[in-house]
Amino acid sequence: MLVVGTVVGAGFASGREIVAFFGETPPALVPPICAALVFCMCAVFLFLGKKANGSAAAANALVAGKFAPAVSVVMIFNSAISLAAMLAAFDSLFSLLFPCGPLPSILFAALSATVVMRGMGALVKSNAALVPLLMAVIAAVALRSAGPGEHSAFTAFTAYRSLGYVAMNMLLAANVLTGVKNLSAREIVLSSLVAALVLGA
Repeated sequence: MLVVGTVVGAGFASGREIVAFFGETPPALVPPICAALVFCMCAVFLFLGKKANGSAAAANALVAGKFAPAVSVVMIFNSAISLAAMLAAFDSLFSLLFPCGPLPSILFAALSATVVMRGMGALVKSNAALVPLLMAVIAAVALRSAGPGEHSAFTAFTAYRSLGYVAMNMLLAANVLTGVKNLSAREIVLSSLVAALVLGA
């Protein structure tokens, strides 16, 4: 659930991210291809985290060598952009119910910071509680609005978009995934498989 919660943001949950990458009628092959890519990347980052003993800095050093500081800056910048987008989305959605300015995102940011400061255990527990609820809501909305289903053709450009989509989401998840250090090889494969299947579905 930690992997799924890291990848599923406001863009994925609302469907806007899917439409931005794949259009209104994505090809039917997009979900299984993206799921396979998510599986591979989750496994890579989780194995990297195991080797780096749960340290993002050590993982960056293993991958980038002397360029690790530059990679760390890019990762922090990328995370800051993602955080700003999530807080803006939270404000936008919350203001539909209760227009009260940026207060909801400030409170949400403080709550998120509290969870993060408590470490990986708190992240795992919060995702274990919230992600199944989020996925149930997404499934209920999707099933309620499901139609006959139209699909565009799968092209080389769609394959490129699939790779870009997974790369963007996994880059956002990299710091969290490399922070997981106590999984066995079997648990890494199973966790990656479950995340891939849930996200593909």
